[in-house]
Amino acid sequence: MSNSSSPSLEKVQASDDETTYSLQQRVHDLEHLLQKKEQQLYEKNMELVKGQKLMNSRRQIQKERFQKRMTMRDCTSPKPTSDFDSINTTEALLKMANRLEQAEEIINTLESTLTGNSLWICNHFTSEEIRKLPLERMESLSKIAIAILVVVSNGTDLEEYRISLDSVKCYARIHGYQFILIRDTGPNEACQQNEFLFRRHCLTATVIQLYDIVLFLDADIGVVNPNRKIENFLEDSVDLIFYDRFQNWEIATGSYLARSTNFAVEFLKEFASFESKFPNGTIHGSDNGAIHLFLAQKLRLDSRICLKIFENSKSFEDLFISEACIWNIQEKTENRNVQKIKILQKGESWVRDGWITNSQWSLHVDFMLHGWKMSQLRETPNWVLKPIPTARNQWFSPFSGKFHLEKCTESNSTWNYNVKLIGDVEEIQMSLRKMADDVEVMKKKALVKINNF
Repeated sequence: MSNSSSPSLEKVQASDDETTYSLQQRVHDLEHLLQKKEQQLYEKNMELVKGQKLMNSRRQIQKERFQKRMTMRDCTSPKPTSDFDSINTTEALLKMANRLEQAEEIINTLESTLTGNSLWICNHFTSEEIRKLPLERMESLSKIAIAILVVVSNGTDLEEYRISLDSVKCYARIHGYQFILIRDTGPNEACQQNEFLFRRHCLTATVIQLYDIVLFLDADIGVVNPNRKIENFLEDSVDLIFYDRFQNWEIATGSYLARSTNFAVEFLKEFASFESKFPNGTIHGSDNGAIHLFLAQKLRLDSRICLKIFENSKSFEDLFISEACIWNIQEKTENRNVQKIKILQKGESWVRDGWITNSQWSLHVDFMLHGWKMSQLRETPNWVLKPIPTARNQWFSPFSGKFHLEKCTESNSTWNYNVKLIGDVEEIQMSLRKMADDVEVMKKKALVKINNF
């Protein structure tokens, strides 16, 4: 496993259209015009590739474009002028039309496509570049197109997350997922939130319109078991999947799964703007605290007493009481997974904090671990480790050596592990169950204090 790698480039068409909506009418009236524009796109594409013959099979064309996107390239490569990818089917254009609110917007998008401008996007880019991406769906040979998204602030030193990011990049290449890293450059026209932790969810709302599924990850989350697949966590009727953290009763906002639907897009945009709902002088826990009240509204829970506690919170203890209050109400509802939202219980998620088991893990239990910052990495001790909770500000790497990203292929999912950190399955599960039980006791104690407000 090595630091050096050539990030994969993804080539997409430049477009001036920055926002998608749902088209409610006139789709059928557009079909003839879209077919005409499609023909113009074909002709332009043929001109730009200098007469190269198009394959008779549309599936073959799709396959070549997909393989081209997955080819390893250098982010510093010059922008190409000889060719670009285009949408080559009426069905795809109509799908694009269905995502727009008004017919004029799809026409303007198509006109801008015909300018011949092209844009190379590597897997590291800024939030301003994301804002300008064309809103065409990414095609894939697999049943669904999946992306893994990490958003960092503009001044972030990526070396701080080298191991976690390398593990995610390697994992993505093994399974044919697209890895995306965004450097947030601050508020812009599309995402005007003042706080980064909220603005990143607005950026996610933009990215999920380009794929079928997006897994959002904090930068310090790494993959420890590359044989697990994101698809195994999906449900057809669910658009957003969150999870309950092990060490408390918080719904995590550092990672979630989002399906490319209008519901998910609007949910994330609204949640990002929820930063303006906080009363001055309260301890609100940023997006981690806000998600509980926001979900309570979305799930139409009667959470007035919880809101009162939240609005008067002066400490993190008050904040945790309000969160416990919302959990208590939610658990009493007949259907926890209403309105296309699911919250995974402890032990059901794709990620957990590594410190809970002293960095020990198991292939039979774990998929991803949270808390991999290079500044907190410690050398693995010589003595025998036990999977018990330890300090949150240190961790041991599960890997033996560095990643060689060029070797991360579908046929090579064998990683070199530090055998000292591969724990006993039963001991790890016992430790996790004990923490879950302890947290449940603490939550009940917090609920008793609701009457104090």
